[in-house]
Amino acid sequence: MLGSESPFGVLPPALRATPLSEGGGLESALRTTFSEGGGLESALRTTFSEGGGSESALRSLSFGGFSPPSSTSEGMCPEGISPVLPPSERGDAPAGQGGVLRAQSRAAAELSLAQNRVEAVQNGHLTFESGGSVVLRSSSAEYSSGFRLLPPPGKSSFDLSSGRYLAADIESLADHQQRLCLRIEDATHNVYAGIALDPGEKATIKLQLPHASIYSFPNGAKGVKTLDTTAITNIAFLVVWPYEGQFSGLLHCRISNVRLTGAPDWSRSVAPGAYLPFVDRFGQYVHGKWMSKVTSYDELRADLATERAVLKAAPESWDEYGGWATGPQLDATGHFRTEKVNGKWWLVTPSGHLFYSLGINVVKTDSDAPNGLSHPDWYESAAQAAMSFPTWNLREKFGKADFQSDYYDFVLRRLDSWGINTIGNWSDGALTKLSRKPYAMVAVSKPAGLPYLDGGFYDTLDATFAVKMREAVAAAFAVQGSALAHA
Repeated sequence: MLGSESPFGVLPPALRATPLSEGGGLESALRTTFSEGGGLESALRTTFSEGGGSESALRSLSFGGFSPPSSTSEGMCPEGISPVLPPSERGDAPAGQGGVLRAQSRAAAELSLAQNRVEAVQNGHLTFESGGSVVLRSSSAEYSSGFRLLPPPGKSSFDLSSGRYLAADIESLADHQQRLCLRIEDATHNVYAGIALDPGEKATIKLQLPHASIYSFPNGAKGVKTLDTTAITNIAFLVVWPYEGQFSGLLHCRISNVRLTGAPDWSRSVAPGAYLPFVDRFGQYVHGKWMSKVTSYDELRADLATERAVLKAAPESWDEYGGWATGPQLDATGHFRTEKVNGKWWLVTPSGHLFYSLGINVVKTDSDAPNGLSHPDWYESAAQAAMSFPTWNLREKFGKADFQSDYYDFVLRRLDSWGINTIGNWSDGALTKLSRKPYAMVAVSKPAGLPYLDGGFYDTLDATFAVKMREAVAAAFAVQGSALAHA
């Protein structure tokens, strides 16, 4: 539905404006924009349960192996947020490009896909080919199925310190879309990159190596997760459980040419004594440079004027709710519902049009402000109990303290222009109460009595699910009423 003939619009390249939600605490303070993201490719989806509740999710798939830094992320920020001594103050950086290439040549010999150097993991089935490639098959993602590389004889780890990326060529042999992850580990941590392939597609998966020798940071500060890349204990190609169900041919791909590419980027080094403070007055990382980094309040105001001038109206094919006005006309019931049309379940707008929900979460003016008093040395600004950088930036951007109404008008125009027809979950209640765009919300969260699968997922195929979910939602609204509708 989202191809060239889609009635729902597509997302243009992001302007140099602040993120849609202007929130997210330190993560958003690093100012990764909606689509630029320093190399991130974002996919947006909003999903709904048949029982009347709805959930939305912003799903980022990072093909470079990175995601915004957080306590749970296994990835790494694309700006390489970390400090260390530069090569001039160290003795362990490769001596020029020739040294890098020689080191990578040695590493390539260790990254062999020979039969005696590869071990299947869980349900992975391997076929070794004469050209040095491996065909990987699996019918289940349970407990991360795939294979791992074994270190050379006599060694317990791999030395990947001479490369900027670990890369491999992947070819899909399946008749359906599939995904694969590349994961590396040292004795303490792991990071991974992911790739998604269409049937028959060939592509290269690349994981930027988070060298501790480059990206480490002082004790008590924040930065990216780093690995000792001189002692990588595990390199694995996996389909990560539990995101796919079990079926024959779930994973079927050819993997070849595992290699190091590029030289480590020593320009990202920051001497430990120069690292603090590392958050500027806008909430951005001090030591990084990127195209959309703000350096003055005048830039924020200029960004607003520039974006306002280019925002477009909602697609003409939308009805008043963002449904497909020029598509099939169903009964106009006055409320959202689900209906099976030509054998497929659809959301249907109150006007009786098919509705493909595309939403963004956390559309709000602030979120998760860090306590600056806990670490005042982190910030260029005077530390406060709540370092509300998004709110402070919006005040300057809109030129007034009571900017909320102007911001909501602006962000609704932005959503229309981007082809976004849904306000995602955890957004401002004041925004959803305007009733100018459909929104997603948490009606209930894992109520007792519903059928569940292992891992805590709803068993939506259970015969009792729809009835019990309706009962749980009705009970929640009976207690909390309209307050729940805009939580």
